[in-house]
Amino acid sequence: MDRKELLEQLRDRVGDGDLSVPVRYDAKNRPVPPWEMYPQIPRLSIGWRMGAGEDYKSLFVDWFFDIFSAERQSYIEDWPEPEDWAGFYDLILERTTAMKKPK
Repeated sequence: MDRKELLEQLRDRVGDGDLSVPVRYDAKNRPVPPWEMYPQIPRLSIGWRMGAGEDYKSLFVDWFFDIFSAERQSYIEDWPEPEDWAGFYDLILERTTAMKKPK
């Protein structure tokens, strides 16, 4: 998903009004991981379940799940999880795969 598609997805989620979810991009035009966007919020903090942290993490998870596998692997290599975020990428894939499976 490129930057334009990401912004379109954001607009769909928040409407045509104010885009209230700030997004920072890396040199390859991909959203930075949550720990880079909000380094002051510890991984298990309530800050990821409400407010700006929740909005950004939700956007990031949707984007990460929607990209192709090769692109995802490249992203993981470029943005390895810090020690306190170990298992984050796997958790995204486990949860989103389970949620998006047809019944």
